[in-house]
Amino acid sequence: MKNINIYLVRHGQSEGNTVDPDVIGQPASSPLTKLGIEQASLLGKRFATDKVKFARCFSSSFIRAAETAKIITVAIDHKEPLYLYNELVEYSPGDWRGKVRADVFSQIENVRKVGALNMGFKFPNGEALHQVERRAAHWLEEQIIFNDRVLAAAEKEELNYLVVSHGMTIRCLLHYVMGFDQSFVWNINIDNSSITHLKFGDRGWYLNCLNDTSHLDMNKIGK
Repeated sequence: MKNINIYLVRHGQSEGNTVDPDVIGQPASSPLTKLGIEQASLLGKRFATDKVKFARCFSSSFIRAAETAKIITVAIDHKEPLYLYNELVEYSPGDWRGKVRADVFSQIENVRKVGALNMGFKFPNGEALHQVERRAAHWLEEQIIFNDRVLAAAEKEELNYLVVSHGMTIRCLLHYVMGFDQSFVWNINIDNSSITHLKFGDRGWYLNCLNDTSHLDMNKIGK
């Protein structure tokens, strides 16, 4: 079996990422900013320059992710459809959505609950990160790594898949793949338009790179 390469990409900067003070969550309809469009364009150019061809391109159904994925697919001249999935969306913070993060975590009871339960903490009327991991990992198994069509194709050639999602959802997938202590989920940087490259093959999983943003030229971007 040849390697199956999965490129987990976080969406470019969205309007929700620029809110000050920092709030918890953002709506599904939050679009990319001008900077976010630039970031996605630079990422698309990187894939084009590296001549990375994707068997399929997948994205979260949230607008900021779908916009990022569309910009990439145009840059690499990907002719196949872009597939959108609800299983790849960001976690739901429920009743905490839109609340100032510093205010929520200034309450010691909230800090205690999150610290004690970690990925098992269920946001009020929202999701627990364990639930996010289950839905995203089940999608990954069904669509790629345990998919009979994909496995048959991987017997003949190495395959690449683009998966555009969100920071916490990507962290949850990393927990599924790597099995690290769940408290570490909160302490991994997944920056806007970053690449996290996973390989799956006969020897199991390998993390090839994490949070790679080398395509972003900070001396030119935004000018």
